[in-house]
Amino acid sequence: MTYFDNFDGGLYSEALKQCDSVIRAAPTAIAFSNRALVHLHLELFRKTVKDCDEAIRLDPYCLRAYVTKGHALAAIGKKDDAVKCWTAGFGQGSLAVIDIELHSELRRCLTGAGVAPVSSPPAPATPTPPNVSAPAPAPTPIPTPMPRAPQATVTLAPKPSPHFAPTKRDADLAMGETIGPEEALAAAQHLASAGKVQLGSNSVHIDRDIALGYLKVNTGHYEDGIAHFGQLLSKDPKLLAALLGRGTAYALIGELDKAIQDFSAAIDANPTVADAWKRRGQSRSARGLEKDAIADLTQGIALDPADGDMYQQRGLIHYKQRNYRRAIPDFKKATDLERGNKAAWNHLGLCLNAIGSSLEAVEAHSRAIKYDSNFK
Repeated sequence: MTYFDNFDGGLYSEALKQCDSVIRAAPTAIAFSNRALVHLHLELFRKTVKDCDEAIRLDPYCLRAYVTKGHALAAIGKKDDAVKCWTAGFGQGSLAVIDIELHSELRRCLTGAGVAPVSSPPAPATPTPPNVSAPAPAPTPIPTPMPRAPQATVTLAPKPSPHFAPTKRDADLAMGETIGPEEALAAAQHLASAGKVQLGSNSVHIDRDIALGYLKVNTGHYEDGIAHFGQLLSKDPKLLAALLGRGTAYALIGELDKAIQDFSAAIDANPTVADAWKRRGQSRSARGLEKDAIADLTQGIALDPADGDMYQQRGLIHYKQRNYRRAIPDFKKATDLERGNKAAWNHLGLCLNAIGSSLEAVEAHSRAIKYDSNFK
């Protein structure tokens, strides 16, 4: 039986032995986080905390470790420390933008403890365009990817804007206290003038407004980003970049139905945009609509077969369903397209181990460590 079978069957001692074996072969943050979860069910709370600390040391974005550690601390009467732990994890989740289910679970933990969750990620030191990077490794046993704010390139020419002009308050919210409003507006103007706004509108001024909205979302000001994009959409309900931006912000605060609605509107406006299918697939996955999510990601892959992220995300859904043999080709394709994708290598290893291919699993975990020596 696999670790997952033993864990779900309540055979925690057997699951613990398997976790020990995995850690000896590949001591990753996910492996320590999984063992911590077993220790928690065995009510070995101090061992739980120790394993969670190691997982967080190896990967500060391992949200499952924050959740589990908080429960262990609460169980031994250290409720203040539990709240601090969940708060730290909630902040990391806001920065990493990785796992919407776990981020929501941290929110529920804090709310249950009578604490209002607050996301206050630091603003960048200089005006830079919104960045899209591969997701950090999602914790197991149930990883779900989270949508991220977009970026691409379009060449534009300056035209007068029929839309609202960003205010000083907009700029403050977009960039935080370390950068003034003038620099924020300058950053948005630079993005638009340089043609670095995804699915632009043929107007530098409108694209500046879009870029400012992206900056709001990327710096954690989700509600303000939603309002900002809402004003743009009141002028043009089919403005694709604004639909994607607002949908992403909705997803990041857990308003998944509203996110799906915006991404669906984007698909209706232009069904050839792979990113819209991907984002709706991510949100549907987090909503538990796994069959629909797989269909969306499959369509996105058909439109953009070079996007390794979509293979990885479809693989994560198969992994969540324990359909390891379907997940393996997706993770392999993700690693083919991005050899340094440590998260995909790691999940490939987990799937291979689950079907009994232990040597191949160790090789895959070793690849993850090879590409990032801190990923252990």
